[in-house]
Amino acid sequence: MNVTIEQDEQQAAEFVIKLGSALHAHDTSTHDLELSISRMIDRLGLTGHFFAQPTGLFISIGRLGKQQTSLVRVEPGEVNLEKLELLNELADRVAAGLVLPADGVREVDAIVNAPSRYGPFLMLLSYGIASAAVCRFLGGGWREILASGCIGVLIGVLAQLFSRSKESSFLFEPAAAAIASSLSIIIAAKMMPISLYDTILAGVISAIPGMMLTTAMFDLATRNLVAGTARLTWAVLIFVEVIFGVALGYQTQRLFGGTLPAVGPVPLAAWTEWLALIVAPLALAVRFKARPRDFGWVMLTCVLAYGGSRLGASVLDWRFGGFIGAFAASVAGSIFTRLTNCPATVVVAPAIVLLVPGTIGFGSVSDFLSNNILRGVEAAFDMVLVAISIVIGVLIARVLLPGGEQVSRRR
Repeated sequence: MNVTIEQDEQQAAEFVIKLGSALHAHDTSTHDLELSISRMIDRLGLTGHFFAQPTGLFISIGRLGKQQTSLVRVEPGEVNLEKLELLNELADRVAAGLVLPADGVREVDAIVNAPSRYGPFLMLLSYGIASAAVCRFLGGGWREILASGCIGVLIGVLAQLFSRSKESSFLFEPAAAAIASSLSIIIAAKMMPISLYDTILAGVISAIPGMMLTTAMFDLATRNLVAGTARLTWAVLIFVEVIFGVALGYQTQRLFGGTLPAVGPVPLAAWTEWLALIVAPLALAVRFKARPRDFGWVMLTCVLAYGGSRLGASVLDWRFGGFIGAFAASVAGSIFTRLTNCPATVVVAPAIVLLVPGTIGFGSVSDFLSNNILRGVEAAFDMVLVAISIVIGVLIARVLLPGGEQVSRRR
């Protein structure tokens, strides 16, 4: 009898470790990850302690003095919202006794190893549409939107090629920035006059770690200091790599006899911004691999986030627009969880992307490298203020409407 109980506990512990590792590999924030593991341990009747950091996970199962500790090395992966939903549903079924923990382990492997719902063509299209929409949000004209959309597609090709090996993946950000910069200059010199700054920034937006910076601030705000510090350092490093790539690409101007003349974008009608707001959530939903059935929720949450940020910027200050937008998105996420029993991350993550301060961070590091220290410090302060305003908006929404975190509350 005791042997059977020990085997059951061992299988339950193995499932917890597998589930935690799978959630961690799909870029779950440290706070949500630890909350998910804690709930799963409680629901399976285990006793355990755990510690998460961006590249590793420690889980100890058992009473103090009789614990079994596992260390799992986790490679940071891409966000896959469909797999997060499937893992959440599996956790529910295991906790309810509908699936044995041993079978749950195999199902976790099947979910993690399943191919993406969306093929290469749709993924490339999502990169291009996202870059074009961001360019419109930055105030770009039709020339800049066209150029940044084409560059975004090329960056998507680069992302797929570089993701095939671990060594090449380390070079994606600087390579993407260099290509975006050099292509923008070639287009401006040989095809049509464009605003280089808007085009480059929108084209390379997929490589800018704005979401990582916001997650780092969220980790720090929730007292996950080790994970937050590591992510913050990582984000700053990627910002510097991107600026290096842009600076390298700017050397293309030498082929055309020096610096190109500055050109401002041609203003577009106001309705084009709303069109961008419609297509951007769809591109982000594909990019983050959400289920098609969730597209409507993703679009609604993105519209609320963007509208909230614009309202906050007009009523308060542009630096605090992210606070209202993040609050609105998180409230929508909590409602989504209560109605569907799916994690709020499914709809909140794409919405937060529209608010993240990646463009400000890009400008800050660019100013520092241009020896414009004062402007660089001001931009860096603005970047941190925008990031923390987003985090505070999310935290307040979770206090007022709890229950929207990872791994649902169903008992």
